[in-house]
Amino acid sequence: MPNQVDVRGPRFTAWVTTAVIVATLIISAFSPVAAAVILGLQAVVFAIGAIGGPRKHPYGRIFATFVAPRLGPVTEREPVPPLKFAQAVGFVFAAVAAIGFATGLTLLGLIATAFALIAAFLNAAFGICLGCMLYPLAARLRRVPSPT
Repeated sequence: MPNQVDVRGPRFTAWVTTAVIVATLIISAFSPVAAAVILGLQAVVFAIGAIGGPRKHPYGRIFATFVAPRLGPVTEREPVPPLKFAQAVGFVFAAVAAIGFATGLTLLGLIATAFALIAAFLNAAFGICLGCMLYPLAARLRRVPSPT
């Protein structure tokens, strides 16, 4: 099913993202510039996921290549569009955080990074995708009313 993916892939991706963000928060205590670089790279990863979807996402490709073949058959799938939207939301938070750290607005960087961490951890640990939950609202707002 091209418009659906194994739910384990996005959760794996969320675990990797959680680890990257935790490392970034630790590094930010010593070097906000290094934190900005890491978050800039993570923003690129989010952008790839937002544009290309889970199958093009760098962490998703790692899952598909190295993890999925060692797992049992897929028992649950989820739709791709909400996942792409969630990656776009992640991109916004990572970009804002990177800009914050790079420009000396460390508090902004920390707050945006914390929001990204909360979202990634909730998805990884509990399967709660905040971006996916917001997707129906965003999709409804994007719709153009049909002329009558």
